[in-house]
Amino acid sequence: MRVKASETDEFWIRHGFRGGVSEALETFAAFLAATPPGVAAEPERELTEAEHRLLDEGGFPKPQPDEQGSAGSELSMLAVSYAEMCAQALTTKEAARLLQVPPSRIRQRLGERTLFGIEKEDHWVLPRFQFDDGQIVPGMGKVLQVLDETLHPVTVERFFATLQPELYAEEVARDLTPREWLQAGYDPAPVIRLARDL
Repeated sequence: MRVKASETDEFWIRHGFRGGVSEALETFAAFLAATPPGVAAEPERELTEAEHRLLDEGGFPKPQPDEQGSAGSELSMLAVSYAEMCAQALTTKEAARLLQVPPSRIRQRLGERTLFGIEKEDHWVLPRFQFDDGQIVPGMGKVLQVLDETLHPVTVERFFATLQPELYAEEVARDLTPREWLQAGYDPAPVIRLARDL
């Protein structure tokens, strides 16, 4: 489905890109610039219905496997995940309001790597996975500090959302994600160990 430019702007603004299609395209371009050619995504992961709709309504072609297999499709999936993460992320000012601190404190924590941010051309955005109920997830800063700075932002987000056998919680009798483990107030040490191995 092709959409007119004005409809495309309205669509992207509705999905968190305040600058409309130009900001969406800038985000995709930044993603491609930060992503080495041939980067592996998650071949077993298929686009969700919401991700298909995001591509379709935004006027982007649906991913198709290329001659080398599924590399093109994997890159498209990464791009969609990255765009969604950036669209839903908080600006420095929004994070400051949420945490009730001055914006300078947010910038300081970004520099200390106790908050995770994505640097855009003239500003930072902070993905929402590190926040919970108006606060930073307990222990999050300690984990973020040990992460390899070269990790792709989507890899970081998926790490915190992936169930880990090493994070088995007796109380609920199941494995937890790193984010769930930290939210529950458990010792961050095992999450830190997992993060170092990424």
